[in-house]
Amino acid sequence: MLSKEHEAFLKARGISAETAQRCELHSQEITISEGRKTVALLAKFFRNNELVAEQGRITDPQLMEYQRFSWIPKQPQVFWNEEAITDPNVLSGENPLVITEGVLDAVAAIEAGYPYAVSLPFGATLPRKDDQDGFDPDNDGKFTLLWELQDQLKKIKRFVLAVDGDEAGKNLYRQLVERLGAERCRFVSYPDGCKDLNDVLEQRGGRAVLRVIHEAKQHPIKGLYDYDHIPEYPELEKLSTGFKHLDPLFPLVKGALTVLTGWPNHGKTSLLEALVAHQIGEQDRVLTLASFETPAKPQLIRQIAKAIIRKNKSKWTAEDKQRAHLAMKKNLKFIVAEQDSDDAFTLDDLLEAARVSVVRDGAEIIILDPWNDMDHPRHPNETLTEYVSRAIRTTKRFARQYNVAFIIVAHPSKPPFNAKPRPASLYDISDSAHWQNKADLGGSYYRPNLRKNVAEFHCIKSRNWMPGRRGVCGFKFEDGALIDLSETELEGLKGEVE
Repeated sequence: MLSKEHEAFLKARGISAETAQRCELHSQEITISEGRKTVALLAKFFRNNELVAEQGRITDPQLMEYQRFSWIPKQPQVFWNEEAITDPNVLSGENPLVITEGVLDAVAAIEAGYPYAVSLPFGATLPRKDDQDGFDPDNDGKFTLLWELQDQLKKIKRFVLAVDGDEAGKNLYRQLVERLGAERCRFVSYPDGCKDLNDVLEQRGGRAVLRVIHEAKQHPIKGLYDYDHIPEYPELEKLSTGFKHLDPLFPLVKGALTVLTGWPNHGKTSLLEALVAHQIGEQDRVLTLASFETPAKPQLIRQIAKAIIRKNKSKWTAEDKQRAHLAMKKNLKFIVAEQDSDDAFTLDDLLEAARVSVVRDGAEIIILDPWNDMDHPRHPNETLTEYVSRAIRTTKRFARQYNVAFIIVAHPSKPPFNAKPRPASLYDISDSAHWQNKADLGGSYYRPNLRKNVAEFHCIKSRNWMPGRRGVCGFKFEDGALIDLSETELEGLKGEVE
């Protein structure tokens, strides 16, 4: 039976004498050291209705160094309230089995009206530096209990791991998930100021304990969500290209990977420079350009200045030059490989530089021109196609994570000799068909007649949830600037293409 002191101790913790009696908590005089005696609060551990162990708690504040000990040593490890693991309501999946770190936490659940709670016979510990992932079922230390009862535990569909909310409890949670299976485990969230179920009972009452249990969340499985917890990606934001007829087909989309291709000398660089000029000039956006083919200074800077000013160089004024200079100085960042370095400049190097530019400079658009001139080291035994797939996947993840419009210019392989003239497709890009399969948007710049001042742009890939659509528009140069074709010219172009 319970002593008056222990009745008061439990009452202060929200546990009634009736519940304590039902859970067979009792007081008993014990010897703790060198003949010194005290009265401990004991909990009985049964297996198959046979008492196999007792665990005690010393409540005397003067003896807290003896807070917990095991009685009847060298007995098999057992759960406290172990019969709950075979309860029909647990085995049916109607109610999860609650596993707590201490007996009084399981008693707190029972006090609140939830009888399907067990306590581990051991407490949690902080992880050691030599802790390693994985475990050996034949030599699993204090978790031997789980392997002894594995046949029974396999039948349980759901566990609520109501361990303590401290660092040691978090370590125990991880260890239990590894052994019981993440798909069956749920974690609890305690109210502020509470670290376990007994704290919740003491401070908030029985209803709060039941709420903690019933609102336990499924242990997250990478990539798996239920309807209520599907992550929401930011709404796709499209940026104008500066061209009236290109915007409906091929806008720049933040959070997406866009691939631009075209046959050599057909003028895709002119389009790219016009896009850069529009963003950093008229739209006042920060853009980061990784240039591995055209030297950034002076060639590329000259070309972008020309695209900003949009008229023949003979007509440039001092104000035009100043406007172009200020736009590039404020909003244009460059990623270039070090000229005097023999070190390869890889995709990882590019993405790290781009990350810094996004965080530090506020870049909203990243352009890689071209893919083909960057270094592409592969993993051992990794094929080129596998590498391209991995690289595109990594780049798309970067675009989503940092919500930037990411544009890759990729050169196609040379067309077969005497092949029928046509726009380059994403399948024509060197190294892999993944450019067609994995790009969010894809476009091809094409001049059907290099002697004429007319270029076609074909939007050849647009995922169905993306802004944009498959179609064709056209450009020409006028007074030193790349401009849309007129409505009449555009209709004629579409007729020829179709």
